Amino acid sequence: EEIFENGDYYGRAEGTKGFIILKGVVAEGHITDISIVSHEESEGFENRAKALLEQAKAEQGSIAVEKSDSDEVKALKKAIISLIKKVRIADHSTYDKVDKSKIFAGGSGSAEDPYKISNAEQLQKFAASVTAADNYEGEYVVLTHNIDMKGLRWIPIGGTGYYSFCGNFDGKGHTVSNITMGSKSAPEALRVVGFFATLEGATVKNLNLKDVELHSYRSDEERMHIGGLAGQIIEARLPDKSIRISIVDNCSVTGSISGRTAGTYCQLGGIA
Repeated sequence: EEIFENGDYYGRAEGTKGFIILKGVVAEGHITDISIVSHEESEGFENRAKALLEQAKAEQGSIAVEKSDSDEVKALKKAIISLIKKVRIADHSTYDKVDKSKIFAGGSGSAEDPYKISNAEQLQKFAASVTAADNYEGEYVVLTHNIDMKGLRWIPIGGTGYYSFCGNFDGKGHTVSNITMGSKSAPEALRVVGFFATLEGATVKNLNLKDVELHSYRSDEERMHIGGLAGQIIEARLPDKSIRISIVDNCSVTGSISGRTAGTYCQLGGIA
């Protein structure tokens, strides 16, 4: 039986007319409620969704998308799955608009005046802000100090991998040490694992990661991507149909990385 961290959680998926956002509540280690926060579906959607939300609660999130499901039901199930994935990694991030003045030590995000990260708390808040679907497209972030994350549980920048970092990150030669997710004996259950989850048309440079411990195991058929710097690195396809590649320059990683999956694909790398 799975025991979850108590608190509020949020999941999201694109519906037939807009995003469906759900809220889940965990108390005494179990999911006690799942409700709809917002949606743009047709009238009566909340009533139609009740049975499925009750089923998800009763089965503690064991929901699968079926080919025979209607588009509306598929979207609702995907939102539930998104919620449950965040419950399983104790990711409490929301989809509210991010107030960046409360995240960074300063800066406006421009190339001339980048957002500044100076401590572990700011780094975790930055990671959570990308998880909340702000991809930092066209924005700049820098480290101003070495940061030690010892004793702190890391959730990747980009969460479970469904939100990409698309901006520019400059470590300025600084070191982030003791990034930890799971252990060899007690791995996490994430599909995409790294300091960043996914880099999509992003630039990351002049960053050192020291003594990382990244370990994940999947008992399902999901593909797995684990890397010290980024779980996966992909190109960005722009509205004008051009492509912007991701760039990693002058970065280093030391530590231990492992991954296993019941599926047929597990990609591991020191950088990505």
